[in-house]
Amino acid sequence: MALSLSTPSLIKPLQYLYQAPKSNGILKTYPEDFCVKEHLGFDLNNSGDPHHGGEHVFVYIQKRNANTMFVAEALSKHLKIHPKLISHAGLKDRNALTEQWFGIHLPGKETPDLLSLEHPEFKVLKQVRHNKKLKTGALAGNFFKLIVRDINDKIDVESRLAQIKLTGVPNYFGEQRFGHEDGNLSKAIAWSKGLGRIPDRSRRSFFLSAARSFFFNSIVSARLENGSYATPLIGDQVQFTDGNSYFTVKAEDLTDVTTRFKLGLLRITAPLIGKAPWKSAQQEILSLDTDNINNIENLNEFGLDKIDLFEKNIVSTYPELFKLLVKETATHRRAISLMPQDLSWNWLDDATLEVSFYLPSGCYATTIMREVVTEQV
Repeated sequence: MALSLSTPSLIKPLQYLYQAPKSNGILKTYPEDFCVKEHLGFDLNNSGDPHHGGEHVFVYIQKRNANTMFVAEALSKHLKIHPKLISHAGLKDRNALTEQWFGIHLPGKETPDLLSLEHPEFKVLKQVRHNKKLKTGALAGNFFKLIVRDINDKIDVESRLAQIKLTGVPNYFGEQRFGHEDGNLSKAIAWSKGLGRIPDRSRRSFFLSAARSFFFNSIVSARLENGSYATPLIGDQVQFTDGNSYFTVKAEDLTDVTTRFKLGLLRITAPLIGKAPWKSAQQEILSLDTDNINNIENLNEFGLDKIDLFEKNIVSTYPELFKLLVKETATHRRAISLMPQDLSWNWLDDATLEVSFYLPSGCYATTIMREVVTEQV
């Protein structure tokens, strides 16, 4: 089954950086067309004795047509332990050939021989004892190798890949973030409006993530539409490209910030909406209706900048959803642009492309490919 690169139906179609691709293409005709290898952010070789040191066993697993939770459940059944004793750094899709680490908490127990475990959907490639738990998010990034089939405009694809290598793509969240047919987003909206039951704790994070991703994507797309995607604005939060810290752009610093942005030293960010440090004045003014906000002449009296009102107009489309996020989650920032590392490609024939790259944790390969080809129907 080919991967759909279309936009979820609840969401306004997202803007392209390079306009819509001219070429069609199919991803994931076979699981081997979408290969992912996980890269942890720490060295497993310095964890002590590989057989007896530490309470945890890390196993590196290759799986085909199996998602992360399926493998975790299979491991817990094989070892006859509670599923909560199995951990992972991140989720991987089912329809792919993926490699990732799982952590197994086995205090006081011998290291099981998982290398000999036989299963039709996965196999264990490595195992090592470790003294720390493998936590969610303990992931530096992923290596991708994709095969795109039935391409019908090789010249356009070549041009786009060359441009992406230079300037990257919008850092959209992929459509899988929103669930099948927008299910996670739909349920988040229903939750925010008090419709139906409050979701159980195990599902809430999926719904909240979908809601934050929806607002983030909408803000990025709107900046592409109004021409400010590659232009720092007063009030923007910009991030250093070699770290996670960021600062607010002030009027007196705009020229310097713009210069450093063009040199690739800074990146513009957008909010992953939640509690403080969202500006207190901004939270207050968000309770006003949009017409009143647009008529405010002196923004400085409210501690606000034009970018605040711009983002306000985005989140005002679903005010209940915004309030839910402020109540349930913490604010973070995310760069609005994404630069794939080690991007390379090779033509297997005139209609079949192999493309490889590395992305930081939380970034999506489909976000790269939506700027290269349009799904073939």
